[in-house]
Amino acid sequence: AGTYYSAYATVSKTAPSYALSGLSNVTDIFIGETYMSVGYYFASDCPNLGLINLGRVQDIFIGAFQNCTSLTEVTFPATIQTIDDEAFMGCTSLTVITLEGDYPPSLGNRTFHNAPLQHIYVTEECYLNIRFAPGWSHYASIISIQH
Repeated sequence: AGTYYSAYATVSKTAPSYALSGLSNVTDIFIGETYMSVGYYFASDCPNLGLINLGRVQDIFIGAFQNCTSLTEVTFPATIQTIDDEAFMGCTSLTVITLEGDYPPSLGNRTFHNAPLQHIYVTEECYLNIRFAPGWSHYASIISIQH
């Protein structure tokens, strides 16, 4: 039912740039456990993308999920380290994100620009650390500990 990227792991361990960009039939994406990063504009402009499973991804590159207007929620694994510029910009239905790790990932510029975030759920440890992390102070009023 969904789109899987596990059988195509390359030496670079990056889900390929532009691989799914602009495809209206993509509704679910499952990033295989062997991938360490998601390439530039990997699934940008996928208007029906509603579910992303990021596996054990560490880095999400520029514009990876930009303008995915049906995406409502994203959970970032504990392995996430970087969410780059405009990665989720224009995701006009994105209201909830969850950070599973104890340290917030670094944010690029305009990472969630034009995304109407209402809740950011974090671990107790992350809650203590996120206050000092660059880029996250803008979201202080909507960050809470997940239960």
